[in-house]
Amino acid sequence: MTIDSHSPYTPLSKLLENVHVPEYLHLNLLTIVSFYVICEVLFLVFCFWACRNASSNLSVPPPYPQSRKDFISKILSRLERIHPENQKKAVEDFLSGWCMGAPIGAIRRGNISQFLAWAMYAARPSELGAEDLAEIDTFF
Repeated sequence: MTIDSHSPYTPLSKLLENVHVPEYLHLNLLTIVSFYVICEVLFLVFCFWACRNASSNLSVPPPYPQSRKDFISKILSRLERIHPENQKKAVEDFLSGWCMGAPIGAIRRGNISQFLAWAMYAARPSELGAEDLAEIDTFF
């Protein structure tokens, strides 16, 4: 059986038999591929490091011009203006948006506590005292 070089079923090795790659390109190709792989690995390490550092630090909200309770009440009144017929829907939409579009049924009390601790104190709930946690609990 003879292999037709123009057949669509010709093995690649048969087609490349007559292609001559100079010996000095072999080393250069290996060097280029090695350099590329090293760059990819370094980029992966950098991205992992950057994401880990970015997610470990909380941003600090601006200082409040009034008491925390008044500020949260002001936010709730603005949400009520968005959905005047249904304030509960406005709050659910706001929390769902804050939690990256999660359905309201998937958002737990701990998620909301974490959000309020950040919004009111720029801290995690575990970093707050009993008095601050009690103030957060008043919003539930």
